[in-house]
Amino acid sequence: MSYSSRRPDWLASIVSPDVSVKRALTSKPARAIYAAITFFSLAAIFLSWKSGGTLSNPIPYGSDSKIATPLLDDVPDYTPPPGPKHEKGRFHLLIPATSSGRDLCKLLLSTQILGYPTPVLINYGAAEDADPYVQHLAKVEGLLNYLEKQENANPDTEDLVLIIDGYDVWFQLRPDVLIKRFYESNKQAYKRLVDQYGAEIVQKNNMKQSVIFGPDKLCWPIDYSRPACWAVDPGNLDPYAFGPLTSSEHEELTHPRWLNSGTIMGTTQELIDVFRATLHDIQTNYVTNSDQYYFAEIYGRQEFARLSQKPELLNERKKETYGVTVEDKTDNGTRAEPDLSGQNRTEYFIGIDYKSEMFQTLAFWKQFLTWSRGRDSWQPPAGGRDMLPYSVTNSSVYDTRLAGDIVSSEKPFSSLKGSDNEGDRNMAKTRWSDVELLRNTVSRLNPVIIHFTGEKRFREVWWTKLWFQAKAETLRESSSKLRTSKISDQLIEGMTWYNAEPEEAGEVSNAGKSGAWSDKGGWFGWNTLCKAYEPEMYYNGDDDFGLYHPDQKPAQENLQDKRPPAEVKG
Repeated sequence: MSYSSRRPDWLASIVSPDVSVKRALTSKPARAIYAAITFFSLAAIFLSWKSGGTLSNPIPYGSDSKIATPLLDDVPDYTPPPGPKHEKGRFHLLIPATSSGRDLCKLLLSTQILGYPTPVLINYGAAEDADPYVQHLAKVEGLLNYLEKQENANPDTEDLVLIIDGYDVWFQLRPDVLIKRFYESNKQAYKRLVDQYGAEIVQKNNMKQSVIFGPDKLCWPIDYSRPACWAVDPGNLDPYAFGPLTSSEHEELTHPRWLNSGTIMGTTQELIDVFRATLHDIQTNYVTNSDQYYFAEIYGRQEFARLSQKPELLNERKKETYGVTVEDKTDNGTRAEPDLSGQNRTEYFIGIDYKSEMFQTLAFWKQFLTWSRGRDSWQPPAGGRDMLPYSVTNSSVYDTRLAGDIVSSEKPFSSLKGSDNEGDRNMAKTRWSDVELLRNTVSRLNPVIIHFTGEKRFREVWWTKLWFQAKAETLRESSSKLRTSKISDQLIEGMTWYNAEPEEAGEVSNAGKSGAWSDKGGWFGWNTLCKAYEPEMYYNGDDDFGLYHPDQKPAQENLQDKRPPAEVKG
């Protein structure tokens, strides 16, 4: 008996449809419809590829973003009390640096190319003191002195200040992205405070965030019995952000909940308050030669005072462990409580950039960082998920779309628009989705600033990975000729933002954009600071350029003796 004679009726009706149906499906109109569908489908796929998955469908950034705020969906929409209303904002960049060097110049190069304020060098030219107490006192005093000069200089503007280490920091994104994330982070921090403590306690104690420090995965200096280590907020990453072994026995798997003082951003007045309190601690209770210790102490007292408003939360925090290998050796399970009886103030509005939206530290983070392009983003097709492994369809690692604040920022090579070179003018059209950026695969965000804590050798290994490095010399020259100090045409927090310029800016060519200002007054040009280091910064076509060779001395060793001792010590 043939197979066809054994087919059930329902199968025969499918395999052998009516002849009229066959003819309809193979007619010329039907073939034309198939061709049109195929054409438009392929066109849609091509356009999606060309857009890099960013311009037409960027990842949202802000209070409505599942990526930026995955744990806040059910928090009421409380907002911090409004401050003084300004129409104009000024952005300042301060860099403590006693002398120049290759790594300081890499930082200055990135600031110029990306349109940051001409930095003010704090304590430049000052001798390094052999006494650590004197040295750290000078750093904090130098920054505080400059901030106090700005305190009432511009009552009609919002003054925002970024303070960064001079020898292990780079920028990869523009200042408008950083400023947007600063204000958005403050809003999200306020929502979390209300969620944790309730609106009444938050408002009564004037809790908020307006000074942001970089994050660390290790409490340094190490002593987990002190409030700066145990009383701090765990952050807003998912409890298992680093996998099932999160917070168990490895620093790499701990939440980045501790303060790093190498990157700080805040409004002028609130930074002044933090630095005054820190300087007072150094002068009255000197313990160690780490300025980070004293900033963290201020933060720890703030967090303990907050927890004291809600005893059940305080008790929960005391019971927490962090999974770091050094914890048991340093705290013996104790949780010291600070004596706040003599403290006139404990609330300094300090917060941590837990998700590395602004500041990305390197120590214990390497395996969660990658270099990727937004245009290479891939998402499993909606109709084909059942055919793919669970690990693929449920993983975000392939989704490298850029956040909307990056997509809307001025294009990376825009300073080349007026070039006489046709190739440069074409490059000016390059979008952010077309260039490689460092990406945090846990928060799924591209940080604005890269801070090389821990393994300093990555300053060499990663230098050629920066999107601008191959064109750095041309970009620096074209950027320094731009005539505007305006950061963006977009209003940010209702204000138009400008790069801060000192009064003497009008006396220097192009307002001093190609160099740096001194906190003591005066200006240093690029040639004075960095000309000698250009061979180590600009791409030269050598296959070995920028590679790290641990068995060899760095190229141009004769230049290293100009670097400050602080840089050598790391």
